[in-house]
Amino acid sequence: MSDNAHATITITCVDNVPARLGVTEILKEKSDYRNYSNEPKYWLDFGNS
Repeated sequence: MSDNAHATITITCVDNVPARLGVTEILKEKSDYRNYSNEPKYWLDFGNS
């Protein structure tokens, strides 16, 4: 693996769709501020529903 390999991993635990949609908006906003727009982004949610 390259020493320059980068990824953004976000882990959440929410139990309803409105909360997930809220997280989606936050992640979209954060993504706009990143200098590394070409790096992979992963979102893992371990909540119910």
